Amino acid sequence: MPLVTAAVLCLAVLGTGISDEPTVAAPPPELAARPVAPPSPAQSPSPSPAAIPTRAPSPSPSPRPDVPVVAAGDGTFTTAGGSHLSGTGGRLVRYLVEVEDGLGIAADDVAEAVDAILDDPRSWTGEGDLRLERVAGGSVQFRVTLASPATVDRLCRPLDTGGWLSCWNGGRALLNVDRWLHGAPTYGDDVAGYRRYLVNHEVGHALGHDHVGCPGRGQLAPVMVQQTKSLSGCLPNPWPHPDNDPTAGPSPTAKPDPSPSPAPSGPAPASEPPPGPASESVPSAGQ
Repeated sequence: MPLVTAAVLCLAVLGTGISDEPTVAAPPPELAARPVAPPSPAQSPSPSPAAIPTRAPSPSPSPRPDVPVVAAGDGTFTTAGGSHLSGTGGRLVRYLVEVEDGLGIAADDVAEAVDAILDDPRSWTGEGDLRLERVAGGSVQFRVTLASPATVDRLCRPLDTGGWLSCWNGGRALLNVDRWLHGAPTYGDDVAGYRRYLVNHEVGHALGHDHVGCPGRGQLAPVMVQQTKSLSGCLPNPWPHPDNDPTAGPSPTAKPDPSPSPAPSGPAPASEPPPGPASESVPSAGQ
């Protein structure tokens, strides 16, 4: 057999070692490790009410320090879908949860957090004399509204919230998204605890409760103390009925506030109106 023919037969038997499948090159390390950025708020459609799962009471979702604060939202609102009942007896009060469009925060996620807070036996429904039903529409007694600092400032007028505070005004418990995401110095790193306080305080106004003072240095602050501004020597407390749970108490990182002066920096809010029943005609700010 000629040498050329033998060489050809040998290659045919052994193969060339070249695959017929295309080869995909691995991405450079810096691209492989790069996280995928979330879609912008304009690209994120509002969740469908049908997508809300049936849920049992649970701790509030973790704070989202990675979500940037939108200084001014769209000025329109998306209402959370579905319904949820907190409490087992007593008078029934209906409300809804809505989130300003453009914040990058889903209304159903905020509603889930509010549900968990109001379900807790230390919240307003814990005494068995009140039920709070969150609905998606129809007649309601109040709204829990998460909004940008600019929108909160506008809807809280004539009160001056200074881009920092939240308020009760016009039938709305207006929650400043900056405080929702980042808490306040009076609560230190306990953003989840501050979020519970914020909801309970503003819902307290909706239920007719007004501001109170610190009862004494080292004691738990009543939830209607303006704890965002100062604790005035009290310990932070996010609950109306903290004694309803044996584990209730101040945050492990919380310390008494040594000074009655406002803790947060930034624009100083205007003076508050004189004490009176919280209603649409008597706004209340400084939470």
